[in-house]
Amino acid sequence: MKYQILLYSSIVTIAIYSCNNPETAKESSNSADSIIESIEPDVFDPIPSKAIELKSEWDSIKLHKIGKESDTITFNPGAYKNLNAEVNGVPAGNIRFNQIIMPDKSSDGPFGKDLNYLLDQSGEYKLIIGESLMQGDPFEGDYILKFKGY
Repeated sequence: MKYQILLYSSIVTIAIYSCNNPETAKESSNSADSIIESIEPDVFDPIPSKAIELKSEWDSIKLHKIGKESDTITFNPGAYKNLNAEVNGVPAGNIRFNQIIMPDKSSDGPFGKDLNYLLDQSGEYKLIIGESLMQGDPFEGDYILKFKGY
């Protein structure tokens, strides 16, 4: 019986000591940090974009815009050095060209409903179409994008 009490006391003492041991706590926090570091962040898909092909004659596409979200239209100018584009809501509303992003990732904007822009870089351009935050309600609905290269 004396040995059993001594055995139980030893087990309880070891359990209490190991729970309060700062090095054990430090090791467990380090292992938690290493687990967190080993988890790779989620890779988010970029904003979906629609591609257009510039032509020398006016072309148009009808698109649908969700309110408070921007649409991204991509194009490669090819041999064209200028872009002429218009955006019109159906019915008319608060919609415009917010930005143009060049192949070197620089950007310009905001613009209005009409855009005439010099394309002096080769590669993929992006047109960001959205609403003016300082004017009216967010646009939601169909719109027509007209464009041509020259």
